Amino acid sequence: MLASRKHTRLRIGLVVIIIGLIGIFWYRSPRTIIENDSSTIAEVHIKNGQTGESLSIKDPQQIDYLINNMNKGQLKRDGLSLGQMGYRYHITLFAKESDDIIGWDSFMINSSEVIRKDPFFYQVEYQLIDLNYIENLFTK
Repeated sequence: MLASRKHTRLRIGLVVIIIGLIGIFWYRSPRTIIENDSSTIAEVHIKNGQTGESLSIKDPQQIDYLINNMNKGQLKRDGLSLGQMGYRYHITLFAKESDDIIGWDSFMINSSEVIRKDPFFYQVEYQLIDLNYIENLFTK
């Protein structure tokens, strides 16, 4: 009877440790923002969180630049974003009729190095987001 309880506790302990290790691996594993090729995106909607202005990008060359720029960087989770307000740009992607968005279809850019997709902040590594390009879209 006593040996049975020890084995049960040992098994429960091992399961907790394994689940914890899987959680740590998942939290620390890098990811990309958008897994789609730019040719599958029909429209990119951008809202400026500082001015409230919005615009829709339908030009394939502009979509290509935006998607490729965002896909060059890798992201690492960098803390919880729940309850946080404000953003620099809110990006929403719309796929062509025959395609689906793989990955994120909506996220917020706080800076060239920080992206927010609730419930997490993500640190951009290797290739920063080109905010100058996005800012210039609003001045055209």
